[in-house]
Amino acid sequence: MSLSALAIALLTSAQADDKVDVLQEWIEPTCDQAALAVAVTAHTTSMCGAQRATDVTWQYQPETSPLGCHVWVHAWCPEAKPQPYQAPGAVNAPTLFADNDFKGTALVLDGGPHELVTIPVRDGGNWRQKVGSVRVPAGWTLRLCSESGAAGRCSDFVGDNPHLQDSYVNNDAAAYALVGRGPLPPAYACPRVFENDGFGGKYLDVCNDIADLTGGQWNDTISSILVPAGWTVDLCANAQGAAPCATLIGDARALGSTIVGADKATSIVIKARPK
Repeated sequence: MSLSALAIALLTSAQADDKVDVLQEWIEPTCDQAALAVAVTAHTTSMCGAQRATDVTWQYQPETSPLGCHVWVHAWCPEAKPQPYQAPGAVNAPTLFADNDFKGTALVLDGGPHELVTIPVRDGGNWRQKVGSVRVPAGWTLRLCSESGAAGRCSDFVGDNPHLQDSYVNNDAAAYALVGRGPLPPAYACPRVFENDGFGGKYLDVCNDIADLTGGQWNDTISSILVPAGWTVDLCANAQGAAPCATLIGDARALGSTIVGADKATSIVIKARPK
């Protein structure tokens, strides 16, 4: 088999989606197997970059010409997983992006309220229901709401968020923005519990302890919760705040990942509230 035919055969023999087939070939001055083994080891350390080559095989063939010994090394490399997108540089003020992962057109906002319907998009239209991700530098707070005048679903951001679909305001839904230095007044007077994951379905604002939900429509119903800044809430699987309890100081879009679980809360205890 010719070298080109061998290369084609090797490179088309991939059997796993999570590995990459790699072939290297070169000329060594000798076909002494001990010397070839040393050379092969040296080559395989860099065949997969920073990762370790697996399933390595090697072949050699003395050349009829005085060039030396022809060597082929074949290895599988674990396929590198793509790194999460990192936005370049820093931002000096809260910045809205049209797409997820801080991509697309960027809108920089100064302090105060902003009705997004009044801000034109460079390519036409306006910024209402156009925001997919946000970057917020230290010391700032950005509030996005789904309705004009700070109404509807509102989420506060004090850092970068690459996927607004993970927030209460949701992706491509913001209609209003409020920008401030430091914390903003709470968007909600009290913690808010929801019947579905992702802050969906009916909701209940909880300003005080509820010792026992048994017999009511909210027993074993709560699946997510909004916890405004300064609040600490215990959601407990049993009445009277009995364990197991999930202690929450921030929003939880899926209580199934907490110790109390989804649709399991039977009591709610307010552990701390803003002073």
